[in-house]
Amino acid sequence: MAKHRFLWLFIVLYLPLLLPTPVASQQAVLPIRISTPSAEVLAEQELEIEQQIVDLVNAYRKQHQLKPLEINLLANRIAKAHSQNMAEKKVAVGHDGFNQRADKLERLLDYNNSCSENVAMGYLNAETVVKGWIASAVHQKNIVGNYSKTGIGVRISAEGVLYFTQVFY
Repeated sequence: MAKHRFLWLFIVLYLPLLLPTPVASQQAVLPIRISTPSAEVLAEQELEIEQQIVDLVNAYRKQHQLKPLEINLLANRIAKAHSQNMAEKKVAVGHDGFNQRADKLERLLDYNNSCSENVAMGYLNAETVVKGWIASAVHQKNIVGNYSKTGIGVRISAEGVLYFTQVFY
């Protein structure tokens, strides 16, 4: 019986001292929480993409010996509102409401010229959406059209999908 008590004491008291201690890599790892970007971060990304679109469209216009388009902030807001409505699924992706947007531009900016619009969704960045528009005869015609001003609105949806609107006048 004394022999068993000695063995039991050895197991309980001394065996843990003989076992290796866990190192940091063996300790439990907590799961990483990936948070949704803040509204400020999304707004910065949208502005960056909008500027890249202007730069790419103007570079394309330059290749065709056309003057660059000037950005108009009011036109940007009108384009942004349409992209936001598409992203929030308030309107279908497309040109629904274009006549109202064109009328608003004409009324608020006091111009008497034609107006056109390119829209898109699902492209990953400025470069791919501009390439897509250039590959489409109707959209490419707007890019090289007889316009001097533009407004661009990009909205990233809650699902992370990019929605694009560019108006020309």
